[in-house]
Amino acid sequence: MSSYHHHSSTDQSFLVHMQSLTDFTRELETQLDGLVKPSDDLASIADQPLLLGAFPEAYGLAQTHTDAVTQMCDLLGQVKQAIAFADDVTRVVAGHYAEADVDIAGALGDGS
Repeated sequence: MSSYHHHSSTDQSFLVHMQSLTDFTRELETQLDGLVKPSDDLASIADQPLLLGAFPEAYGLAQTHTDAVTQMCDLLGQVKQAIAFADDVTRVVAGHYAEADVDIAGALGDGS
């Protein structure tokens, strides 16, 4: 069939897409690994009490500090979830690409 004549260019395009997805997945995993240290750093900041003294302003500052650290921890957690989700989606898409390639190869094999 005429549609099979373009298989080599389709293959080329497919390989480029697969490589892009693989690279993207690797980049996402690197970003996830990179978030481990900031998470640990924030946790250690949260664990250390602020020694500002026993007066109302100090208590207010300590509370603001604690709130800020808590918000940062929450944000970091959301970022990690978003990156993990994007990583999962990329893997699923890459899997579908691989399955489609097998199907195309099978169809071409049957046609010849």
